[in-house]
Formats: sequence, C-alpha cells, structure tokens
Amino acid sequence: MKNGFAPAEISSLLNIPVVTEHADEASFLWSTREQAALAPHYHLDQLALLDERVLAHLEGLRVAGETGLQLATQALGDLNSGTLFVAGWLAFALQNREAMSHTFSIALSDPELSDALISALSWLDWDDLEPLLQRLAESPLSAHRAVDLAVRVAQGIPARQTIIAALNDPDPQLRARALRAIGERGLTECEGALDSATADSHAGCRFWSYWSRALQGDFRAAELAFEVSEAAQQTGPALEIAARAGYPDWVRSLIRGLAGNSTTLRQAVIAAGAFGDPAVVPWLLELCGDNAFSCVAAEAFALITGLDLEDPSLRRDPLDLEDEHPDDAFAYWVSTEALHDWWQAEQGRFTPGSRYLAGRPISEAAAIRLLHGGTQRQRRGAAIELARLRKGASVFPVTARADRQQRWLAA
Repeated sequence: MKNGFAPAEISSLLNIPVVTEHADEASFLWSTREQAALAPHYHLDQLALLDERVLAHLEGLRVAGETGLQLATQALGDLNSGTLFVAGWLAFALQNREAMSHTFSIALSDPELSDALISALSWLDWDDLEPLLQRLAESPLSAHRAVDLAVRVAQGIPARQTIIAALNDPDPQLRARALRAIGERGLTECEGALDSATADSHAGCRFWSYWSRALQGDFRAAELAFEVSEAAQQTGPALEIAARAGYPDWVRSLIRGLAGNSTTLRQAVIAAGAFGDPAVVPWLLELCGDNAFSCVAAEAFALITGLDLEDPSLRRDPLDLEDEHPDDAFAYWVSTEALHDWWQAEQGRFTPGSRYLAGRPISEAAAIRLLHGGTQRQRRGAAIELARLRKGASVFPVTARADRQQRWLAA
C-alpha cells in the first residue's frame, strides 16, 4: 500500500461516477417506491421489483464504504426524503457515528424527514439494527425513543414493553406513537390506556386512541377519530377508519354530508369506496363523467366491485389537467361508457346495503385474498378490514419492504 490507499479505496476512487449513480438512483427509486406503495396500479410483486433495485444501489454504496458515505452525505445538499433515506441507511449500515448523528439531527427537524429516516432504519437487517435500537431505547431524548418505537413496529419486532413505557411519557408525540402502535399491534390488553388517552390534552393522542379503539371494535370511536382528525392533522387515516369501522348508518350520513360540499366531495368518494356499499355506484358512475373526479370515482367503483382498471378495454386517453390532484398522478383514465356497460351486466350479483371489498362481501377470506393479490391501495383497505375482523390481530404493513411482506404472507 505504497500510495497510502487500500485496494477497496482505490476501487471506489476509480469508480466515483458509478458510486454517485448508486446514490442518485437509490434516492430516486426509493422516492418512486414510496409513491408506488399506496398507488392504485401497483401490486406487491411490482413493488418487490422496485425494492430490489433500491437494495442493489444501497448495497453498491455500502461496498464503496467511506467514499459512498461521503457522496451520499454530499447529496444532502439537495435535501429531500429520498436523499435522507439513502444517507441515513448508509450511515447506520456502516455504523459511522458522526454520519448517524448528522442524519438524525436533520431528520428530527421535519416530520417528513423523520419518516424517511424511520424507513431507512426499518430497511436495515436485524444484525445491523439490534445494537442501534438498544441505544435509542435508552436515550434521554424522547425523539430518539419515538424513532426506536416506530422502527420496532415497522420491523415486526416485539415491542409491548416499549409501547407500555411510552404511554406515560411527558412527550405527547411519543405518547401518540405508542397509542397508534396499540392498534397496529392489536394489543387488546391496553384498552384501559386507550380509554384514559381520550382525555389527553394533545389532539394527536386523542386521535390515535380513538383510531386504535375503532380497530378493536368500538364503532363510536371511529366517529370520534374523524371529529378530532383536523386538529390532529390526520384527516387521511381518519377518513379510512371512519368509513371502515364506524356505525353503517353514521357512515352513510357522513358520505352524504361530505358529498354535499364541493370542497369535500373527493373525501366523500374515497369514503364511499372504503365503505363498500354498491348503492353508491350510480352516483360514482355519474362522477366518472366529471374530469375532476373521474379517476378517484373509478377507483372507488373498482374498490367496491373488484373491476380490474388495468383492463385495456376500459381505458381512455388521459387528460392533461392543470389542477390535477396529486393522488391521481398514477391513476387510470377509464371510459365511463365501459363502466356503465360493465355495471349493467354485473350489478345483479351485488346487494345494496351490504359492504363489499373488491367484488366480494367483506370477510377475512376476502381481505386475505387482497393482501396477496390486490393493488397497494386495495391492500391497505384489506389490512384495516382484517385487523378489524380479527380482534387482537396486527395491521398488516403493506408499505414495508416487499421481500419481508412476501415472507410474512408465505408463513
């Protein structure tokens, strides 16, 4: 080593353009997979292909060692969730204390960046992760302990004692994360803690206590979760749990109320799809003729009926709308006439007033079927329904690393 460089370092230096490409591609592909993870047209096997590509680029950075870490850290100059995910994953994979501290300090400055770091840690293998989580769990900083809890839940690691300890923490963000974890993990023995948290002064704590109680079969809690959702800044999760776990008559009233206001019409469509009553299909078909709501209405129609929107015979050319909703970026543009024709032929097998999930009456079997073969948005709904039907069951993590999901489903 006369020139002062180890062979691995020489290889990295000679291939800096390749290592830079690894960093850029890993960031871009992870950001793409985050959108795909809840997209209307992605399935688990397609998500797995994306994840394989992300992992390949991450491994290329790991092999490059300190050179890879330096380039990933430099990419934080263009700070976003993708660049932080890559830098965070590599810092902790290489156990570089300075880089770990740097990425942590950046992540804790913004909730979206914090989520990216939690995802990065969740993607690590257990051998890399175990000593790190122990240090986070023992940290005097509640933000560190909140990350520890979130990663344990995401990884499927036993976390009961961690959750219980966090329920009485002075930090409301950590308490809220623990209350959410009770529902995610199906901890029915924590009902008392959920009841107590409904009086918490923090809106986020109240919301997640209601959310978890709704999963455990409390119909009224689903309504209360929706009522507090705006203050808790959790309108998306609230709409889903309200539609899937609320009293049916209340849900129908909620949908009518949302539909009566142009600013909440989209929410009404989403709630109608989640609720699954085919009585709304004529209304959805009418909205399919409105370009502003065509995509979301077609998706709600498919979520109820099970129609495959990927069928080429249903497609029409997409429109270039100036004010396109971001959730419609990956959506299919479907022929309204084709939907009408399909419904005329198939409506006889649907009973208005009953709930359906992708063409089948809601049941454990229907939910399990979708977890294996549905689109990502369908799988999210199926995970909520299955946890609701199986009291004490965990919510299946449909956005987790795809290879792990496949192992869990095969077990």
